[in-house]
Amino acid sequence: MIDPSKVLSGIPHGLRDPLVKSFQEIAVNYAEHRWEPAELNGGKFCEIVYWVIHGSLTAAFASHPSKPANMVDACRAFEKYLPMLNAQVIAVCESHSASSPGSL
Repeated sequence: MIDPSKVLSGIPHGLRDPLVKSFQEIAVNYAEHRWEPAELNGGKFCEIVYWVIHGSLTAAFASHPSKPANMVDACRAFEKYLPMLNAQVIAVCESHSASSPGSL
């Protein structure tokens, strides 16, 4: 079995533990055909994932997850990071192609 503490080691405990717990709750509810609770837990899971992404982009992780005031606007705010992410992807691709000519 995959050890979540190793796979998610780059995520602080204050976000990692709720992320894993929320996912486990979704899995249990789904397995028990409890659709509405699974959907509600899905919303909570998305809020935690939002803070993981936010922390990854800003290099400042929240100590614990919370509900953004407006989830749609909060997610749209990630768009300002697209130029930075595109530049990082291009740099990785160029680095890889320089070290391995003729392959991606």
